[in-house]
Amino acid sequence: MLSEAEFESQLIHYLETVGNTKQWEYRPDIKNTDQLWQNFREILERNNQEVLRGRPLTDSEFAQVQRKFIRPDRARRPRSQCP
Repeated sequence: MLSEAEFESQLIHYLETVGNTKQWEYRPDIKNTDQLWQNFREILERNNQEVLRGRPLTDSEFAQVQRKFIRPDRARRPRSQCP
């Protein structure tokens, strides 16, 4: 059985090379959820510059994106059906 460190190392290697395309980069500087969300926001804005017309997402807009990930079941249902 793999140790946690071995598993982590193998997972990172797999994610960095899946599909023979670099789709993921290990960021040892990201140490908490806030930093992870900030990194995601930067990537989202960078990859959607045309749609955003060069402006960054507002905090309210990004909060909407976060809600889609945190509670995806709510994103698909009308508000009247959400608990």
